[in-house]
Order: sequence, then C-alpha cells, then structure tokens
Amino acid sequence: MKWYGRSACLSLLLGLLAVPSSFGAIYYVATNGNNGASGLSTTQAWGSISHALLQAVGGDTIRVMPGTYPALPLGIPSAIHLEGSDTYNPQAAPHERHTSLTFLTLTSTNYAQSAAITIQSTNVQLSRFTLNGDWNNDGIPDVKAGIDSPHRPIEIRQCHLSTIGGYGIRILGSAPAPLPSDTEFYRCRIIGNTLSNILHTNVNSGAGIYLFQAPADCISNVINSVSGLNSRAGIYLDRCFYTAAMSGGSRVEANHLDHCTVGVWASMFGYIGESMSIAHNTISNGVIGIRITASRGPASILSNQVHVSGWSPSGLTPARGIWVQADNNPWDPPSMTDHAVSGNEVQGNATAGDGTAGLCFSYNSSVTDGQNNGVRATATWNSASRFDHGVRIETGTNGVSLPHTPLVEVKFHYNDLFGNQTYGAQTIGFTGTLNAASNWWGSYSGPTSPPANPPSPGILATAWPLGRYTVDTDQDGIRDHLDANDDGDRYNDLQEMYIGSDPADAASQFQFEQGTYASGDGVTLSWRSLTNRLYHIVRSTNLLVAFPTTTYATVTGAPPTNTWIDPATPLPPYFYRMSITNP
Repeated sequence: MKWYGRSACLSLLLGLLAVPSSFGAIYYVATNGNNGASGLSTTQAWGSISHALLQAVGGDTIRVMPGTYPALPLGIPSAIHLEGSDTYNPQAAPHERHTSLTFLTLTSTNYAQSAAITIQSTNVQLSRFTLNGDWNNDGIPDVKAGIDSPHRPIEIRQCHLSTIGGYGIRILGSAPAPLPSDTEFYRCRIIGNTLSNILHTNVNSGAGIYLFQAPADCISNVINSVSGLNSRAGIYLDRCFYTAAMSGGSRVEANHLDHCTVGVWASMFGYIGESMSIAHNTISNGVIGIRITASRGPASILSNQVHVSGWSPSGLTPARGIWVQADNNPWDPPSMTDHAVSGNEVQGNATAGDGTAGLCFSYNSSVTDGQNNGVRATATWNSASRFDHGVRIETGTNGVSLPHTPLVEVKFHYNDLFGNQTYGAQTIGFTGTLNAASNWWGSYSGPTSPPANPPSPGILATAWPLGRYTVDTDQDGIRDHLDANDDGDRYNDLQEMYIGSDPADAASQFQFEQGTYASGDGVTLSWRSLTNRLYHIVRSTNLLVAFPTTTYATVTGAPPTNTWIDPATPLPPYFYRMSITNP
C-alpha cells in the first residue's frame, strides 16, 4: 500500500508539472541582440520581439531579457509563451514580490484606437512585462487597450499595465465561439497582474479586466484607478456562462481593487446554473463594491472587505457595498439561484438620508426578455456599518409580469449591523414580514436601543444575541456571540448588559462617578444608570463586618445619571455596595 500511495502521488505531480510546460523551442531576445543570430541562447539572442514572433511557432517560448523595448504595438500570431524578466522577493507583500525588468513602450502616439498587444491565437501565455500606454508622458493614454484578444484560452501573469485609455485587459472570447460543452481547456487565467490608471477615453465603456464569454480565474491582481463616466469596473465579467463541462464557474479571488467606480461586476453568468466565486477580495474607495446582475446561477460572495461611499459619476446610484440585482428565473428548479453572501465586511461613510446601503438585494422594475428580475440569497455572518441603510431589500411587481411574490427572497441571519444612519435593515415593497431574527443591531439591549440603526417596519428582529457574530473582541478564538466574556474583564456579558458597561471594552467598568460627604447633609452618590433598572444599595460602616443582607435603599433608574442622598446620621466612614435588577 505504501508503494501504491507513493506512485499515485508521483504520477499526479508529474501530470501537474506537464500542464504549463512547452515542448517547443526556447528563444531569447535582448536589447543588445542580433536578429541574424540563432536566438537559441542568451549569447545568441535576437534583437527585437517582433522578429522573434515571426520566427517562433505554436508551442515555442520567447524569453525577453531585461531592458526597455520600443516594440508596441505587438501582435502575437500563434500559441506562444512570451515571457519577460523579473526579480522575485519572497519577503515582500504577496502583490509586490514580482518586479518586472522588461519594459515595453509605444513607438508613437498614433494608436489611440488600438491595443498595445493584440493576441491573435488561442492558448497564448504572456508574463512579466511592464507596459506604459502613454508614449509621451503627458498623462493622456495613447492606446485604448493594454492587452486585447478575441481568443480563449489566454493566460496573463505578473504584468504591469498603466495609463490605458479604456481596457487594461480585454478578452472577448468569441474565437472559438462558446458552447455549453466547453471543457476546462477553455478557461482563461489572469493572475498576479497590476493595472493602474485605466482612464475611459473611448465610446465604449472601460474596465481594468473585461471578460466577455470568457470564463476565467482572476486571482491576486491589483487594480488601481478605473475612471470615466462610462467606466464599468475593476473586473467586469459579462455573460461568462459557458462552463458546462468545466470543474466550476469563474473565480474572482484575492484581488485588490482601489478607486474603481465598481470593484467587481458579474452579469448574466451561470448558463446552466453553475456558480461563480467572488471571494477574499479587498475593495476600497469606490462607489459599488461587488455587483451581480441578471445571473442564471448562484454567486458565492465570501469573505470580501469592501469600503465604498458617495454616488456614481452619473449621479444616479448611491453607494452599494454588495449589490445583487435581477436574477434570471431564480425559481425555475433547473437553474435555481440562491446566492451565498457570507463573511463579508462592508463599510461606508454615510450621512443620514443619502440612500447608501451596505448589502442591497433588489429586483428590476423593467422587463427584460427571458428574465424575471427576482433575487434569491442567503446572507449570513456579514457586517455592514456606516451606511444610510446597513441592508436594503427591495421587492415589488412594477413592470414585472411573472406571478411570483415576493420577487426578492433573502434568508438574513447572524449578521452584524451597527453604526448605520437611518436603518440597520430596510425592506421596501414587502407585503409580508422579513424574518431577520438573530442578527446583531449594535446594542446588547436589542435592535430598538441604538438611537439609529433600527430595523424598518416589516422586519422581525427578535432573538438578538448577547454578542456580535463577526468579531472576536478579546481574541481568545471564540466569536463574541459564543463568548460569555467578550472583553475578558471581571464581568460577563450578561452582567455588563445590566450595569450598562460595554461588553466589548475591558476598560468600561461600572463605578460611582461621585461620592461626597457633608456634615448635616449626608452622603451624595452618583452613577451612570439605565432605564428599566432598579439599583439596590446596602450600607456598612465597618468593612471588617459583612455587609447587611437587607437592602438599605432601592433607587429607580433615571438615565443618564442617578443621584441619591443618604442622610448618614452616624459619623463616617461609610461603605456602599450595589446590585441591579429589572423592576
């Protein structure tokens, strides 16, 4: 059995290693090379990338040595691996370990409607290049796309593209035409790239990475600044649903997206109900973090960190942290959609009444052929804070002809909703009641205690917990809702709820705020108090003797501060002990 196990592992390892390998020739290009040389070694390197592309055939590898090459625009005619040079520092942050040493520049400003690199074949691999789309460094892009292709599969790794006038990377996926029988072979891979300053300057909308009918793995990319009135997203996946025979749907995971109007936008995926994974992404300084529209299959939106605020450049849409909108026929059993929205941390920067929402689930009031505009989702273990509405769930029948009500169905439990301006959660258009039991509403006393952040009418919000679901305040490995003492002080959470201290802050302790004695006026005591509390006081003049068992005085809570006077006829000292109950 041991030998069998070792043989199986060895075979698997060899199989995995064989996948990215090329069995063709390996050629070299250098800035001091000679196109009359053989190109087969670093000492016999060719002098230009365009010459190498004319000589190489499918399956060959072209390795471009460090340096600057005025080579753009380029066309890659066959299934070639075009590889630049880089340094690798394992001690750096994950997105900064590769630094390209091969720079590609334009030859003039005459390519404003062209791509810097056009891939003209399937199965091309491109890696480790730095590309600047601004030839004369005037801040205006001189190309409309960094890397452009109608083909799939394509693999792009560890490239740095900057100052592009529309699309950083665009794969249209029409060659070959997509089929429901497509296998894993047709999956594109866009991994470890950095794209910055993607400025929309064309008639069509722009995006950092734009995929049309091209299922892909988009992993560990850094996208900084996608702007313009028609800019779509840092990563936009449009109708990437031809994955019937693949191992799974598209994956958008572990990307960093900053200053993109929309972080990740996926539309009309899941042709036969397969899922898309959008997980572990960090999205900041945008308007919409993650948007799902018109899907035919479920999205797994898991463990993303999203920070958005403001309104879209068009002035039509307020900030949405995660927005799931208008699925395609989610109640049809063959393609039933139930999005998993879990473990996400969504934060805004709202003012009251600005309409922003952390989590938004909504139908579409317009009618689209073949689409019934409903949404199904299960939202658990998320936190949503500092929006106008932590959660907004909008349903209705306006413009929708299909007989289904409600048009939005959300299972909503075990979420943390706090610090939101108007509503922690709001429903619009519901004829029934949304079951939102067992969520945290920003207070240990329940959903109606905070001055803001309550549930709107039509939401069942009972059975709130004595702790928060998404945090571990004292970092003891136990989330607050399961931890009897979140902050690790001498009071457990239930005791702190009664005395009015903060169960998440070890420095928050109940104490007398003032104690004074004046001869003839007695002793005056003051303390922070709560409504619906009785404060029972016992008194002693000698700590060497146990406190009496009978109550000396009972005071009804009158927040924010109770003041009580003890006539105190014997001479001092005086010692007091207090207990707290409900009336």
